[in-house]
Amino acid sequence: MNLKDRILRKSNLWHLGAILLFVIIACAYFSPALKGYSLKQGDIVRYVGMSREVQDFRVNDGEQILWTNSMFSGMPSTQISMLYEGTWLNTAITKIVRFGLPAPIFFMFVYFFSFYILALSLKIKPYLGIIGAIAFGLSSYFIVILEAGHNSKAAAIGLAPLMIAGFIMAYRFKNWILGVALSSVFMMIELGANHVQITYYMSLIMLLLGVGELVRHAKQNKLPKFFKVTGLLAVGYVFALMVNYGNLFGTIDYAKHTIRGGTELTINPDGTPNEGIKTGGLDRDYVTNWSYGHAETFTMVVPNFKGGESQYIGSNEANEEILANADSGFRQNIAQSNQYWGDQPIVSGPVYIGIIVMFLAFLGLVYVQDKYKWALLSVTLLTIMLSWGSNFVSAFVLLPILLYTVNMFLEGKKQIIFTAVNSLILMFGITQGDVISSTSLTDFFLDYMPGYDKFRAVTIILVVAQLCVPLLGVLFLQRVIKHREEIAKKMQGFYIVTGVFALVLVIFLMAPDMFNTFLSAGEVAGVDGIADPQMQMQYLEFYDALELARQDIFKQDVLRSLGFFVLGAGLVFSFIKFGYSKLIFGGGLVLFILLDLIFIDLRYVNNDGRGKNYDMWVESYEMKYPFTAGEGEKQILALESQLNPAITVQIDSALNVLNAQMKDEDDISAREKQVRRDFLTFRILNRNTNFRVYEVGNHYNSAYASYFNKSIGGYHGAKLGRYQDLIAFHITGNNPSVLDMLNTKYYLRPEPGPTGQIANTKLVKVNPNAMGNAWFAKNIEVVETANDEILALNAYNEAVITKKNDAKVFVNGAEVSTAGLVGTEAIAIQMPGMQEPMPVTNIPYEATLDQPLALIADSNGINWIYDSAPDSVYYKVFSLASSGRAGWDPNQTTIVASDFAKDLSATSYSGNGSIEMTAYHPDKMTYKSSTNETQLAVFSEMYYADGWKAYVDGGEVPISRVNYVLRAVEVPAGEHTVTMEFKLDSYDKATTIATIGSIAIILLLLAGLYLESKREGEEEELDTEIPNEFED
Repeated sequence: MNLKDRILRKSNLWHLGAILLFVIIACAYFSPALKGYSLKQGDIVRYVGMSREVQDFRVNDGEQILWTNSMFSGMPSTQISMLYEGTWLNTAITKIVRFGLPAPIFFMFVYFFSFYILALSLKIKPYLGIIGAIAFGLSSYFIVILEAGHNSKAAAIGLAPLMIAGFIMAYRFKNWILGVALSSVFMMIELGANHVQITYYMSLIMLLLGVGELVRHAKQNKLPKFFKVTGLLAVGYVFALMVNYGNLFGTIDYAKHTIRGGTELTINPDGTPNEGIKTGGLDRDYVTNWSYGHAETFTMVVPNFKGGESQYIGSNEANEEILANADSGFRQNIAQSNQYWGDQPIVSGPVYIGIIVMFLAFLGLVYVQDKYKWALLSVTLLTIMLSWGSNFVSAFVLLPILLYTVNMFLEGKKQIIFTAVNSLILMFGITQGDVISSTSLTDFFLDYMPGYDKFRAVTIILVVAQLCVPLLGVLFLQRVIKHREEIAKKMQGFYIVTGVFALVLVIFLMAPDMFNTFLSAGEVAGVDGIADPQMQMQYLEFYDALELARQDIFKQDVLRSLGFFVLGAGLVFSFIKFGYSKLIFGGGLVLFILLDLIFIDLRYVNNDGRGKNYDMWVESYEMKYPFTAGEGEKQILALESQLNPAITVQIDSALNVLNAQMKDEDDISAREKQVRRDFLTFRILNRNTNFRVYEVGNHYNSAYASYFNKSIGGYHGAKLGRYQDLIAFHITGNNPSVLDMLNTKYYLRPEPGPTGQIANTKLVKVNPNAMGNAWFAKNIEVVETANDEILALNAYNEAVITKKNDAKVFVNGAEVSTAGLVGTEAIAIQMPGMQEPMPVTNIPYEATLDQPLALIADSNGINWIYDSAPDSVYYKVFSLASSGRAGWDPNQTTIVASDFAKDLSATSYSGNGSIEMTAYHPDKMTYKSSTNETQLAVFSEMYYADGWKAYVDGGEVPISRVNYVLRAVEVPAGEHTVTMEFKLDSYDKATTIATIGSIAIILLLLAGLYLESKREGEEEELDTEIPNEFED
C-alpha cells in the first residue's frame, strides 16, 4: 500500500473522529473561552507582573532584554520571559499540535491528542486509545494546575506522551528512520514547553522502556539494530536540544547562580549549621515542603481521602448537609475549619486518577503479557514513593522496585513466584526498611541522582503515575478485546482484583479511621501543646466534632467511588462473560470514566455563574491588565513627577493617544480604560526612573509591586541564590541598612479587598536614606567566607519596649517592664485572664523611626496606634520607641570578599566626588563620575558574573562583588563615563544553533518520509516480526 492510500484508508476515520471528540470535550469544558473570557490563573497574574519590563521592551521596542529590574532587585530574564530566534520549527509544530484552539482549551486537547498518539504507537486500537486519552486528560491534577496558572507545566505534561510515543516509534517502526525523526520532533516540542522538571520525570518512563526494548531485541538476536536505533535516536535528540539551545543552556548557566545551584553558606539565619538540609541544589526542606502523605496516595481512588483542597468547610456548598448535622455547639467553628487535613501546607486539589482507571490498571498487571508492563509498574511505584518526600520510606525500597523489571527475562511460574517474593520484599521495605537503611528514598535521590536536587515540590512527580496508570488500563482493554475467551477461562485474577477493590472501599466506608486520620498533624500538635487541662478538653471536644464532619466528607466520596467502581467492574465482567459489541463496551467505559473524572474536575475548574459574573472566568483584559493603581502608586507618581516634570509631559502625551484609540473601540468598560491608562502611565515612569519599592507584608509571594515599579520583592521559583540568602538573613528582618543599599525609596502597604485580592495601597514611608543608584565607598572590610560576608551586613533599628498596663509583657520568654530590642526577639503578651502568653508578630520597628507606637487591645483584638494617642481612651499593652540604628552602615563601610579584594588598589577611599546614573536600560546602564582621586563606585545593582561587563570610557574594567550581592568598580580621578552592559553567550549563539538543529530535523524527517514512500504493499507500520501484546 503506497503512502497516498494509507492516508486515505477508511480506518483514518477513527482518527478524525477522535480529534473531533477531543475538540468537543475540551471546548465544552472550557466554553467561556470561546466567548472571549479568560480563566482566572493566579500564577499568570504574577507572570504579568514580573515580566512587565520584559514585555514593555518587547512590545514597544521590538527588543528582547536579557536582564530585568522588575523584581528581586534585578535578575536575568532567562526564566521569566525569553523569546529566542531560530525556533520557528518548534513554534510551528507546537501550533499544529494545539489545533488552533484558544487557551485553556488547547491544553486539554493536547492532553487527549498526545496520549492518543502514544496509544497508537503501541498499536492499541483507536477506540481504546480514545478511552485512555480521556482518562489521562481528565486526571484531576492536570485540571487543577490550569486554575493555578501553571501553564508551562501543563504544556509539558500534555506533550510528554508524544515524547514517549516517539521513543517507542523509533524502536517499533519498521521504518525506524521515520520513527527516530518523529521522536526528534516530539522531543523538540517537549523541551520547548520549558518545564525541565516534567521532562526529567517523564524521561524515567523512557529509561525503563529502553530497558524493555533492550531485553526484547536481545531475545530476538537483534541487538545490532537496537544499538543502531539508539545511536541515531541520540543524534536526533541532540538536534532537538540544538533547537532549544538558548533556553536550555541559558537555564543551565543561570541555575548555577540560583537557589537551585546551592548556597555557599554553612549556617542558617539563626546561626545553626545547615548541614542537615543543604544539598548541591535546593535545600531538602524546600524540596520536600510539598510531600504526599503515605495514606494520601489513596486520593487516586477517593479524591477527598484527605479533604480534597484547602478551603473552609463552610465555603463548599457540597458540605451544607454535613454542617447541618454537625454538633450545633461547634457548627460555626467547623465551618471555618480547613476541609483539607493532609500533610501538605496547602493544596488546590488532589491527584485523582479515577477509580475505574485504577481498576483497569490493576487488571492490566494481572493479564497483560507484554514486558512493558513491568517497566510501567516499576516507574509508577518509584514515583509514588518519591512523592512521599519528607514522609519517610527507606531507600531500600528502590531495590525491589527495580527488581520488578527482572520479570522481563522470566516467563510463566518463575515470573509469578518472583513477583510474589519481590512484592513481599517491597512491603518489608515500606514498613521495616529502616532496619536495613536509615536513608530515605528522597534523600538518596537528592544525594545521588543527577539533577534531582534542582526541583521543588516532590509531589509533582506523580504526573508519571498519572500517565502510566491509564496506559496500563488500555493495555488491559486491548488484551481483553483480543483474548476475551482466554481471560473468561482465567477469571481468578479478575475476582481477586475486584474483591480487593471492593473490600478496601467497603472498609473505608464502614471503618473510616482504619486507614485514615481526620486531623492534620498541626492540629494534633496544637492540642498536645495546650498546657491548661480545661482548655485542652474544650479543644478535644471540638476536634471530635470536626473529625465526624470530615468523616462524612470522606464517606461521601467513598460512596461515589464505590458506585463508579460497581459500574466499571460490572461492565468489564459482563463483556468478558457475554462478549457483546466491542463498541458498546468501549462506549460504556468512555461514558463512565468521563462522568467519574469530569465531576471531580468541576470541583476545581468550572463555569459556574454567567458572563461577567463567572466565578472562575474574567474578561480577557483583566488577565492582561490585572491591577489598578492604588493610592500609594499615585503618590509615588506625584513625587517622582515633581522631581522630573518631563515625566508628566510624556505621560500626558501618551495618554492623549491612548484615549483617542479607546474612543474608537466598541464595548470597552470604564474599568478597562482605567487599567490601560495605569499600565501606560507606569510604563513611562519606569522607563524614566530607577528606584525600588518595598511591598510591606507580602514582598516575596507577590508580583503586584513589580507590575507598577521596580521591586525588591516579587514571585519566582528560581531567585538568585545570594539574593535569597539576603532575604533570609536580612530583608525579612527589615534590616534598614540592607534596604537602603538596595535603593529602596518607597514602602507600600497593600490593602486587600473582600476577595483577598489587593484593592488599594498606602504609601507608608518615603525612605530618605535610600542610597541611590550608585555611591563612592569609604572604608573596606575584607572578609574570608560567605558566612562572614553575610553576617557583616547585620544592622537593626534599636527600640525600647515599655509595659503600659496590667498585662504581662515577655521578651524571649522573660517577663519585663522595659527592655531594649534589636528586632530579632520573640515578643509575647499575657492579658489578664489569659492562661498562656500570646505571641506578637509583624512588629513595625521601621514605623517607630517616625514616632513611638503603642500596642492596644480592644474588642477587635490587638492593633497598633501612635503612642501619642491618649492613654485614657485606649488600653495600651506596651509602647515601642526607637532608640536609633545600630550595626553596619553602608555609607561608611563596604564589605568585600577576599577573592575580590585583589582587584582593589586600596583598603580605603575618601568617598569624595559624585557618581550618578545618566541613562537607564535594563541591559545597559550609564553613569557619570566626577572625583579628584581614585574611588570605588558601588552600584545598587545585583552582581552576576556570567554576563555583566563594566567599562570606563570604553575600556573594560573588572567588576567586584561587594556587600554580598552588589557590583562595584574602581574609577580613576577625573570625569568619566561608566557603563554596565549585560550579554549572554547562550542567547547570542542560540539563533545559529537552533536553525542548524531545525534544518537537521527536517532533513531527518524527509529521509524517513522518503523511505516510507518506497515501502509498497506493506500495511504494517510497526515491527511485527517481534511478537508483542500491541499487535492487531
